[in-house]
Parts: sequence; C-alpha cells; structure tokens
Amino acid sequence: MDISSFVTSLLTSFLIFAVLVLVFTWLSRRPGNAPVYYPSVLLRGLDPWEGRGRGTRSPVGWIRQAFAASEADVVAASGVDAAVYLVFLSSVLAILAFSAIVLLPVLLPVAGTDHALEDSTGRVPRNVTDFERLALGNVQ
Repeated sequence: MDISSFVTSLLTSFLIFAVLVLVFTWLSRRPGNAPVYYPSVLLRGLDPWEGRGRGTRSPVGWIRQAFAASEADVVAASGVDAAVYLVFLSSVLAILAFSAIVLLPVLLPVAGTDHALEDSTGRVPRNVTDFERLALGNVQ
C-alpha cells in the first residue's frame, strides 16, 4: 500500500464517520425517536428534552459533557454497569496511549532500517514501497 492509498482510505473512513455522527445527531433530536435514544429517562417519567437546550448545542457538544461527567453523574444517569464500562475503557485508552508513546519511536526506526526485504545483492524489489518497509512483519 502506498501513501496515497492510505490517505484515501483514511479520508474515506473519516467521511463515513462524520456522516454517521450527523445522522445520529439528527435522529436523536427528533421527538418520535425518544423511546429509542432515551428509554431510561422515559421510564423514570422525565421529559427527555428538559434541560437539554434543544437547538443551542453543536452536534458534537456531547463530547465535552461526556468527558466532564463525574462517575457519580454516570451512575445516576446510566447505572453502575455504564460506570464500570467507562472505567474499563479509560484504562484501555491509557494503556494504548502509553504503548504508542513508548513503542512507536522504537519500532518504526527498527522496521525502517531493517534489511529483511533485500535480496542477496542488497537490492529491494521494485514492487515494495517505502510505506511497506515500515510494516513490522518485515523485521527479522
């Protein structure tokens, strides 16, 4: 895979993600879909639109609220299972971020300077791009 194919794939995936977020936002704001998106609020007898400031928030304004919510807020709104799941996800995120910070500066230079793709004369085949040389499967 060359760089242009990778960037095209990345942009296509991001475009699909953005469209799906906008569709979710549009559908969740329709009053007819309240039983789908806010069932626990309706079961408690509360109005799902009360205190939400309909039309004043941006489509991604919920992200700031999600990161600012305390564990007690999550338990009150969604239950203990959701709070435990969010603790699990934050732990996984911390482990992956630490791994990326520590391992990528070590592994990418090792993969880029390895000579596993060269033949006996020291030449790399023409069909191998520079991007493919960084694949960790090429390190011996």
